[in-house]
Amino acid sequence: MFKIFTKAVCLLLLAFFLTNCGGGGDGGGVGVLPSPSPVSPSPVPLSTAKAITAFSLAGVVGAIDETQKTIVVFMPFGTDVTTLVATFTTTGANVTVGFTLQISGTTANNFSSPVVYTVTADDATTQDYTVTVMPSLPLTLIPISFSGDIIPYDWYHPVLADLNNDGFIEALGTFNDRAGNLIAASPSSMGLGSLFIPGRIQRTCAAADFNGDGLPDIVCNVFSSYEVYTNPDPDCQASNAGNPYSPNSVAMLFFNNGDGTFTENIAFRDLKLRGIHGETILVADFNNDDFLDIFWPQATACSPNEQNYLLINDGNGNFTEVADEAGVAMRNTAMNFRGEGAQAIDFNLDGWIDFYVGSHLFINNGVKNGKLTFTDQRAALGLPLASDEGIKFTDWNNDGHLDLVIHHPYTGPTLYQFNGTSFEFKNIIPPYSFSESYGLNIFDMNNDGREDIIVSGGTNVADIPNPTVVWLNNGTGFERANPTAMDAWGQDTISFADINLDGRLDILKRDVGGLGLAYFKNSSSLPKNSFFKIDVRGPAGERNQQGRIVKIYPLNHPDVIFTRFVDSGSGYLTQSPYEIFIGTPYTEPHNVEVYYRGGIVKFTINPGNKKRVYPDGMIVNY
Repeated sequence: MFKIFTKAVCLLLLAFFLTNCGGGGDGGGVGVLPSPSPVSPSPVPLSTAKAITAFSLAGVVGAIDETQKTIVVFMPFGTDVTTLVATFTTTGANVTVGFTLQISGTTANNFSSPVVYTVTADDATTQDYTVTVMPSLPLTLIPISFSGDIIPYDWYHPVLADLNNDGFIEALGTFNDRAGNLIAASPSSMGLGSLFIPGRIQRTCAAADFNGDGLPDIVCNVFSSYEVYTNPDPDCQASNAGNPYSPNSVAMLFFNNGDGTFTENIAFRDLKLRGIHGETILVADFNNDDFLDIFWPQATACSPNEQNYLLINDGNGNFTEVADEAGVAMRNTAMNFRGEGAQAIDFNLDGWIDFYVGSHLFINNGVKNGKLTFTDQRAALGLPLASDEGIKFTDWNNDGHLDLVIHHPYTGPTLYQFNGTSFEFKNIIPPYSFSESYGLNIFDMNNDGREDIIVSGGTNVADIPNPTVVWLNNGTGFERANPTAMDAWGQDTISFADINLDGRLDILKRDVGGLGLAYFKNSSSLPKNSFFKIDVRGPAGERNQQGRIVKIYPLNHPDVIFTRFVDSGSGYLTQSPYEIFIGTPYTEPHNVEVYYRGGIVKFTINPGNKKRVYPDGMIVNY
């Protein structure tokens, strides 16, 4: 037993020495070899980045001075600055105002006085940016002045183009004598006599190069019943009586001969396109094949056979009708919501031309499996169902977004402002009592960089008999313009152009009283070179970019963005010149962005200049 006890003690002592005796140090006893000490990795340096690289309030982009660490935002005059939400990007870990964490697009602040944004880097260092909001003070409202005359014809609505390619704009049915005087020419002398054959009820026309020869051709629709209506609706029966069906009343196309005369394309007549209320014709390259297509609305409430027309061009002026396939025929639309005013435009800047007509904002889906289609996004974007006698897009507050004006014949124009996501009603046009007011257009009449509204027609005699009503844009809304000679003339459609090349937009209005075309020259006292012109061409120099968007940025005014477009036909039954006319009160250079289908072309223009731009980036003076 003693031996067993001794053995146990020895085992315990051995375990003790093996556990506690190392082989290192001075000693050399028996033990376990030590593990090597772990090597710690070098620490990764924390980022010192702490910049604000972009900053905007309510869509208005701020100017960042990285040297002074300041941000200045010029908000429209009258903006409530007490609860503005900033959208920003930063290279830092987080941004605070005081002790409040800032979330881009979410956190609101009071900008009645400068606000300090503190950016904290990953390494806990900080950088302050002082944000100051300044109002864009309204510019002095420049009064307008017009002197007028009547051109003795009543054949066409004002369709304006350089019809004989001499560099001067004329209204269809006239010639420009190169001094700004318009001289009437008979339809037969221009080769357009078949528009007025017995049984055909002429409506309106559009000018564009449909066969690719560089000359503007003419397409015209009609205003007669699609068929003899059996629908008992009073409007349908009134059409039977007042605008009866005739096999001769069909749309027509005329090719330009290059000498101011035209030759009819009989193949187009044989398409037998007809219908009551043939309205504003739109011309644009809807399928992006570089050939100009045609859309025009009709009333479709009296017969299931009635439809809008979307005509796709093969490049030689031959057309295929695809409205049903594309989803834009609008068959069986209530008479109140038929298409009247219309405009084609690349609304969402995706390179495909969209259009508004008859309470539909048709967004172009592009061509898939050989088919062009559109989707109506009116309701999704916040626009109402609305009867109209004219519509037009305009960037009324120069914020870079296109707003929409819809004109009603009895209640007048209504403005819907787009905020980048949706439209909302803005009560900024003074009320006026109208009666049967047919005609709307929007242009900058006094070269102050803000687009004005003109409405013609009506039988209201409370103010001026058969008045033309003009609202000038004052930067915060619209106000009635000073009286001019044109107020008592013109009961119908309106268009604008610089007819005499003096840098001021003149006005042409159709007078349905039988007197003819009212032509008013702009004699407003405007600063010299308070305008410039931009000619947006296709890849081979074609005039085929109708509906393309152009944005202009005055160099020293970061709060201002002029948003303009190549006219496709707009307003009501009218077409303005292809070349874009931009008025400006700013004397500095202006940066320009042209939104082509394949990308953005950028250049700089000075007031008083004219530049022609191509998709490959080539810019030429002209």
